[in-house]
Amino acid sequence: MKRIITLFAILAISAAAHAQTDSLMTVDNQGLNLNVAGFSVTLGGKNEPDKARKRYRPYGTNVFGVKWGVTRMTDSPYYGRWADMGDFLNLSGKSNSLSIEPISWHVALDRKRITWIQVGANLTWDNYHFFNPKALLNDQDGYLMPYNLNDEVKKTTMNTFYLGATFGLGFRIGNVKLGANATPEVLCYAESRYKNPKKHQAEIQGLNPIRLKAGVTMMVNSFGLYVDYGLTPVFKEGTGNDAHMASIGLKVGF
Repeated sequence: MKRIITLFAILAISAAAHAQTDSLMTVDNQGLNLNVAGFSVTLGGKNEPDKARKRYRPYGTNVFGVKWGVTRMTDSPYYGRWADMGDFLNLSGKSNSLSIEPISWHVALDRKRITWIQVGANLTWDNYHFFNPKALLNDQDGYLMPYNLNDEVKKTTMNTFYLGATFGLGFRIGNVKLGANATPEVLCYAESRYKNPKKHQAEIQGLNPIRLKAGVTMMVNSFGLYVDYGLTPVFKEGTGNDAHMASIGLKVGF
């Protein structure tokens, strides 16, 4: 019935359009346009989608992130071959850690992007500065041992480089982003360096080849703080100490 009434209406308006010199009937992608005596009517048109409405994409990419902070080793008793060597793992305030996250991906768990999961590549350099003039070196039997240096040594360090991946869960409270993450890493190299007075460096064996870190972050926009803790000991089991690493500092992410 409605179709019949609409058809009669179109025919009536068309007849009136022929009787008016200023009338016009056209058809385009908007539908049937009738202009009669200054009046305009469009039939069958479809509303265009709101172009201002943004398309929802739950995923995204972060292209660069940096963490830099101070590093410490947890207090742990010496045993075995290191039992009578003194507290040579005591670190100075110059000990630091640098982590670079070249790229990461995140997926929102809700449309408001309040919670998300994230995964990214991770490269970490740890630089341990020792207070005591002792250098960690492998002896002729391959055991990692502390060696005494004279008091004129300028600095003694142990440097490590890890390659890993970070898996995290985050949520947002206003402008503040909070996150928790786990980072399994593989030790790529470890070396001992000291100046006595010339610079010496040697690759060393005896550190744990796999490290698992747990961490938390707090970010406002692209800047914030982080805390990382090594769940696995720095050195292999039986080396002489089961200390864990801990690091706290600043984080920048884009």
